[in-house]
Amino acid sequence: MGTFRDVVRGAMSEGDVLRRLRELELADVGGALDDSDQTERLLAGLPSVYAAALRIANGFTVHSGMNRVFGVREDRHMDLRSWNEVEGWRFAWGEKADPSFLMFGETAFGDQYALRWTGSSYEDVVYLLDVNLLSVRPIFNSFAYFLDQEIVQNAISPSHPTALACVEKFGRVPFNENVVLTPSLLLGGYEDVSNMVKIDSYAAMIYGGDIYTAVVSAPDEAAVVGVEPWVDDIGRPRLRVVFAD
Repeated sequence: MGTFRDVVRGAMSEGDVLRRLRELELADVGGALDDSDQTERLLAGLPSVYAAALRIANGFTVHSGMNRVFGVREDRHMDLRSWNEVEGWRFAWGEKADPSFLMFGETAFGDQYALRWTGSSYEDVVYLLDVNLLSVRPIFNSFAYFLDQEIVQNAISPSHPTALACVEKFGRVPFNENVVLTPSLLLGGYEDVSNMVKIDSYAAMIYGGDIYTAVVSAPDEAAVVGVEPWVDDIGRPRLRVVFAD
């Protein structure tokens, strides 16, 4: 569905960004972080502004659920650890789900906000992985700018036309659901809100991976004739793309 903002450069006061975050009416906020050693170790490895934001609000959404930031909490759809487990949804994408990227949030469309591990720490750069291809590009050169320009801005004055149209159609999008295009762009669909439906976020990301891997492995001339839902041996929803003989 594309990014909501372009790369922003320059200096930004972390304190000012966190103050603006505190002033927002955030939704779907998790309970306060626990003070366990495990949680403290996890926070210590994150960019300092992200860790500070989670102490203010342990996972949250803005713009009627269109933009989500994950926390350290029990519900798997908003938990940073659960969302990044390989067997949750990343398995469906194979090598495209680069393990060096930590998906720390998403848009309701399934575009992934991510940090990249350098071998010793996470870069203070925010990347966006496209929902259809998991293609990667940097969108903000610091986590502070991400919070200010993506989260605060979308909370106060959202402007992305497709996101606005989704809110008009669906109202609030629950944090455990994504809005998906049917059919996918990779299967000949076109981006229009009338062709979008809400489904479980994990299912949406698995379906996206199943579609991607099927399309890229098919011969160039192969024509898609349909899709078939199925369930794998551990109960995960899957999607089989059917090509003409």
